Amino acid sequence: ILMPLLLSVYEFLGTIMVAKLFMRMFLTKRKVRESYAGTNQGVIVSMAICNLHALAEGARLTLLYVDGVENPSPSILIPIVSGVLWNILLRIGFMDRFLH
Repeated sequence: ILMPLLLSVYEFLGTIMVAKLFMRMFLTKRKVRESYAGTNQGVIVSMAICNLHALAEGARLTLLYVDGVENPSPSILIPIVSGVLWNILLRIGFMDRFLH
């Protein structure tokens, strides 16, 4: 039952860390901002968040598969439903709104 929560916390904290580092290293330094003015540095943040999400999703699915093979029961639906809800929240922009 704690597995989806732990992976979601890992993903959430990692996303916050990426956003904070980006803001501190890029947005708050005028010289750096001016050097990259013609580029879209937001893509780097998006790639880092997608990478964190892929790592957490891969771990989640691997653990679900192992648990489902070892203990077949309907309780496997809890992490699946929480994973689906997390994915929906990410895709509707919950993290973007929360971080800004």
